[in-house]
Amino acid sequence: MRFNRFLGIRYLTAVFFFANLWWAIIASNLWSKWLPVGLMVLAIPVIYEQIKLFGTPTNHLPYTTLYFRCQTGVNIGLSILIVTPLFNALYPFVRDTNNNRGIVLLILLIGIGLGGWSLRRLHLIEQNKDRFYGRLKAYQATLQK
Repeated sequence: MRFNRFLGIRYLTAVFFFANLWWAIIASNLWSKWLPVGLMVLAIPVIYEQIKLFGTPTNHLPYTTLYFRCQTGVNIGLSILIVTPLFNALYPFVRDTNNNRGIVLLILLIGIGLGGWSLRRLHLIEQNKDRFYGRLKAYQATLQK
Protein backbone atom coordinates (compact mmCIF):
# COMPACT_ATOMS: atom_id res chain seq x y z
CA MET A 1 0.00 0.00 0.00
CA ARG A 2 2.88 2.36 0.79
CA PHE A 3 4.28 1.95 -2.73
CA ASN A 4 0.97 3.13 -4.25
CA ARG A 5 1.94 6.68 -3.33
CA PHE A 6 4.55 6.51 -6.09
CA LEU A 7 2.44 4.76 -8.73
CA GLY A 8 2.01 7.81 -10.99
CA ILE A 9 5.70 8.65 -10.68
CA ARG A 10 6.63 5.10 -11.62
CA TYR A 11 4.46 5.15 -14.74
CA LEU A 12 5.69 8.57 -15.82
CA THR A 13 9.28 7.39 -15.43
CA ALA A 14 8.48 4.57 -17.85
CA VAL A 15 6.70 6.93 -20.27
CA PHE A 16 9.67 9.30 -20.37
CA PHE A 17 12.15 6.42 -20.63
CA PHE A 18 10.41 4.92 -23.66
CA ALA A 19 9.80 8.33 -25.27
CA ASN A 20 13.54 8.98 -24.98
CA LEU A 21 14.29 5.47 -26.26
CA TRP A 22 12.20 6.01 -29.39
CA TRP A 23 13.71 9.43 -29.97
CA ALA A 24 17.21 7.89 -29.68
CA ILE A 25 16.30 5.07 -32.09
CA ILE A 26 14.85 7.46 -34.67
CA ALA A 27 17.90 9.74 -34.42
CA SER A 28 20.34 6.81 -34.16
CA ASN A 29 22.84 7.99 -36.77
CA LEU A 30 22.81 11.66 -35.75
CA TRP A 31 24.55 13.64 -33.01
CA SER A 32 21.19 14.58 -31.51
CA LYS A 33 20.74 11.00 -30.28
CA TRP A 34 23.00 11.75 -27.31
CA LEU A 35 20.43 13.92 -25.59
CA PRO A 36 17.80 11.16 -25.18
CA VAL A 37 20.53 8.60 -24.49
CA GLY A 38 21.80 10.81 -21.66
CA LEU A 39 18.30 11.08 -20.22
CA MET A 40 17.91 7.30 -20.39
CA VAL A 41 21.22 6.80 -18.57
CA LEU A 42 20.02 9.29 -15.95
CA ALA A 43 16.85 7.19 -15.55
CA ILE A 44 18.75 4.02 -14.57
CA PRO A 45 19.35 5.03 -10.91
CA VAL A 46 15.74 6.25 -10.80
CA ILE A 47 14.46 2.83 -11.81
CA TYR A 48 16.70 1.21 -9.19
CA GLU A 49 15.51 3.69 -6.56
CA GLN A 50 11.88 2.91 -7.34
CA ILE A 51 12.46 -0.85 -7.26
CA LYS A 52 14.12 -0.41 -3.86
CA LEU A 53 10.84 1.07 -2.57
CA PHE A 54 9.37 -2.45 -2.39
CA GLY A 55 11.70 -3.41 0.45
CA THR A 56 12.77 -0.09 1.94
CA PRO A 57 9.87 2.28 2.59
CA THR A 58 10.93 5.91 2.26
CA ASN A 59 9.40 9.11 1.05
CA HIS A 60 12.66 10.74 -0.07
CA LEU A 61 13.71 9.95 -3.65
CA PRO A 62 16.65 12.20 -4.59
CA TYR A 63 17.48 10.51 -7.92
CA THR A 64 13.87 10.60 -9.06
CA THR A 65 13.60 14.29 -8.18
CA LEU A 66 16.85 15.04 -10.03
CA TYR A 67 15.70 13.08 -13.06
CA PHE A 68 12.38 14.88 -13.35
CA ARG A 69 14.12 18.24 -12.92
CA CYS A 70 16.52 17.34 -15.74
CA GLN A 71 13.77 15.96 -17.99
CA THR A 72 11.62 19.05 -17.44
CA GLY A 73 14.61 21.35 -17.99
CA VAL A 74 15.50 19.59 -21.23
CA ASN A 75 11.90 19.91 -22.41
CA ILE A 76 11.92 23.63 -21.59
CA GLY A 77 15.21 24.07 -23.46
CA LEU A 78 13.93 22.14 -26.47
CA SER A 79 10.75 24.24 -26.45
CA ILE A 80 12.87 27.37 -26.74
CA LEU A 81 15.01 25.85 -29.51
CA ILE A 82 11.95 25.11 -31.65
CA VAL A 83 12.02 28.64 -33.08
CA THR A 84 15.72 28.39 -34.02
CA PRO A 85 17.43 26.68 -36.95
CA LEU A 86 18.49 23.92 -34.52
CA PHE A 87 15.01 22.43 -34.97
CA ASN A 88 16.25 20.64 -38.11
CA ALA A 89 19.27 19.23 -36.28
CA LEU A 90 17.28 18.06 -33.26
CA TYR A 91 14.33 16.67 -35.20
CA PRO A 92 15.61 15.67 -38.67
CA PHE A 93 12.84 13.09 -38.89
CA VAL A 94 10.18 15.85 -38.75
CA ARG A 95 9.54 17.99 -41.82
CA ASP A 96 10.20 21.65 -41.04
CA THR A 97 6.79 23.31 -41.23
CA ASN A 98 5.07 25.62 -38.76
CA ASN A 99 2.39 22.99 -38.20
CA ASN A 100 4.97 20.33 -37.32
CA ARG A 101 6.84 22.74 -35.06
CA GLY A 102 3.55 23.36 -33.27
CA ILE A 103 2.96 19.64 -32.81
CA VAL A 104 6.48 19.13 -31.43
CA LEU A 105 5.96 22.13 -29.13
CA LEU A 106 2.67 20.64 -27.91
CA ILE A 107 4.39 17.33 -27.12
CA LEU A 108 7.15 19.17 -25.25
CA LEU A 109 4.60 21.25 -23.32
CA ILE A 110 2.82 18.05 -22.29
CA GLY A 111 6.19 16.71 -21.13
CA ILE A 112 6.82 19.91 -19.16
CA GLY A 113 3.40 19.62 -17.54
CA LEU A 114 3.92 15.97 -16.62
CA GLY A 115 7.39 16.70 -15.28
CA GLY A 116 6.05 19.59 -13.20
CA TRP A 117 3.23 17.40 -11.89
CA SER A 118 5.77 14.73 -10.94
CA LEU A 119 7.97 17.22 -9.11
CA ARG A 120 4.97 18.59 -7.23
CA ARG A 121 3.86 15.08 -6.33
CA LEU A 122 7.35 14.12 -5.13
CA HIS A 123 7.44 17.25 -2.96
CA LEU A 124 4.03 16.46 -1.43
CA ILE A 125 5.05 12.86 -0.74
CA GLU A 126 8.30 13.96 0.88
CA GLN A 127 6.33 16.32 3.15
CA ASN A 128 3.67 13.62 3.85
CA LYS A 129 1.00 15.97 2.50
CA ASP A 130 -0.23 13.82 -0.38
CA ARG A 131 -3.76 12.41 -0.25
CA PHE A 132 -2.52 8.82 -0.26
CA TYR A 133 -0.65 9.41 3.00
CA GLY A 134 -3.96 9.93 4.80
CA ARG A 135 -5.31 6.74 3.27
CA LEU A 136 -2.16 4.89 4.29
CA LYS A 137 -2.48 6.08 7.89
CA ALA A 138 -6.17 5.10 7.99
CA TYR A 139 -5.32 1.66 6.59
CA GLN A 140 -2.55 1.16 9.13
CA ALA A 141 -4.94 2.21 11.92
CA THR A 142 -7.44 -0.48 10.87
CA LEU A 143 -4.66 -3.07 10.98
CA GLN A 144 -3.78 -2.06 14.54
CA LYS A 145 -7.31 -2.73 15.82
